[in-house]
Amino acid sequence: MRKEKQPFWRRWQPWRAWKTAAQDPAAQVRHMLRDLGEGIVPPQERLAQLLAAPPEERSRWWQEAVGAETAGAETAGASAPDAGPAAPASVAWRLARILQLEPHWQAVMAAPQSGPKEQVIEAVGPLLLPEALPLLQAAVLDRSPSVGLAATAYLARSADAHVTAFFLDLLQRPDGGPWIDRAARGLAARRSIDGPAIWRRLLAMTGDGQALLRLRAWEVLASFGPPAEGEAVEHLEPCLRAALGDPDAAVRARAAEATGLLARGGLALELVAAARDGDARVRAEAARALGRLAALDLMGSEGADAGKTREAVRQALTDCLADEDYRVSGCARQALHYIAEA
Repeated sequence: MRKEKQPFWRRWQPWRAWKTAAQDPAAQVRHMLRDLGEGIVPPQERLAQLLAAPPEERSRWWQEAVGAETAGAETAGASAPDAGPAAPASVAWRLARILQLEPHWQAVMAAPQSGPKEQVIEAVGPLLLPEALPLLQAAVLDRSPSVGLAATAYLARSADAHVTAFFLDLLQRPDGGPWIDRAARGLAARRSIDGPAIWRRLLAMTGDGQALLRLRAWEVLASFGPPAEGEAVEHLEPCLRAALGDPDAAVRARAAEATGLLARGGLALELVAAARDGDARVRAEAARALGRLAALDLMGSEGADAGKTREAVRQALTDCLADEDYRVSGCARQALHYIAEA
């Protein structure tokens, strides 16, 4: 079948678009984005004029073009009949490289001002491209909460397997800082992508030689809540049992808290022992965890042993009512309320 010859005016349509938008650099960049999506290389003369502008302007034009294309695609066929389909993320990144924006964005991330960083993250983050990962990882470490948390949210959505390793390594940094919380948020968000591997790495971390890392691991695991359906978590109860006997009191307290938050009813008797720990923080967290298990009707053994377990729990909490530390007695009082209801 004979191929229909393309009309002359259609072949030169990109040139007509450039002529119409000659006085508006933002429109030129948007046309360039659309042309790249169709495989049309931008004219060198026009590109040279755009590259002569300051990088801040080029970055703004790029952000406006990508934002306009995305918005236009969402309303195509309704209020924006002339809007074409949104350019793929890879095309948007290619345009950013053509406009030489990567060095500028790296300089922005190294500067102290947070405002420009937020703009870059909001523009680059939704693309979820491997090429954007270094920028997002640098932003996660930023001191500004708005920059760091936004970068964490975008980075956690990436399908790249290296992102999970990044957050796990971040959790093990020797220095404390806001990135510890961001690592925990990122790992929690990635459970749907890489859940089993995250549980394995964190449980392995609970046996680390450094108490600080053991503590951080249990903090993150406690924030997860019970394993979701499909998350085959092995060795969770043995790791908790070992942590409840950890030589560091802060780790024991966090493990007691995690036992309740992770709904491990099989460790009720271990919590009874923890309710008599020499450290008040451990006793308080153990009493609180027993209350959580009672509220969830998770008291370990079934049948005849269930009554013995419940009685042991009640006796331990009753003893805690006379504790000299108000945190312990308060948690015990609340936990006994749940046991009475159960």
